[in-house]
Amino acid sequence: CTECTAMRRKSMRFESAASEGKLTLDDIMKVVTEIRDSQSKYEKSFNDACDLMDQQLIENTKALKAQTETNEKLYQLIDSLTAENNLLKKKVKVLEGRIEDMEQYSRSNCVEIQGIPSAPTENVLSLVKDVGKAMGMTIEDNMVDACHRLGVRRNVDNSPAPGVIVKFVRRMDKDEFLRLRRVKTSLSTRHIGRTDDLPIYINETCEN
Repeated sequence: CTECTAMRRKSMRFESAASEGKLTLDDIMKVVTEIRDSQSKYEKSFNDACDLMDQQLIENTKALKAQTETNEKLYQLIDSLTAENNLLKKKVKVLEGRIEDMEQYSRSNCVEIQGIPSAPTENVLSLVKDVGKAMGMTIEDNMVDACHRLGVRRNVDNSPAPGVIVKFVRRMDKDEFLRLRRVKTSLSTRHIGRTDDLPIYINETCEN
């Protein structure tokens, strides 16, 4: 820098004068004063740099403390959400179990009849009564809670007709219906007054 260059030049002149024996007390005092002033400038510059570093350290410490507090709040929020999520999972599991129990109970009085061709204007309850009659069981309207086809298969050629779901009002009627089916060696559409002779299957398991 310019100041350093000037100092080197003064030092060279001082050394030259000293070697020639031309130095005076004033020259020496002037050099000492210049050295003292230069040292004071360096000390001030050093102190200013230290003060700046201290200020930056204080600001960084404050920022770190604020970030730590923010992180702590986030950790607490995560813990709270995790606990809430676990609680909700437990509740969902309990509700799923209850729903499954309810579905099983709802299906406990159900039977599924397969093999009866469908017709556009059919009366499903009459079909159920015909099947019961073919097995020797008289089915009254008040014995059946609901009955319907499982669902119409559309645009599928040569596919079997959808099955019929029957939900009895009483478990004992469903059990009697299944017992008579096991007793009867064969059951087909011919037994319910149809001209075709297709096997009829009755199962206890069904879906609502």
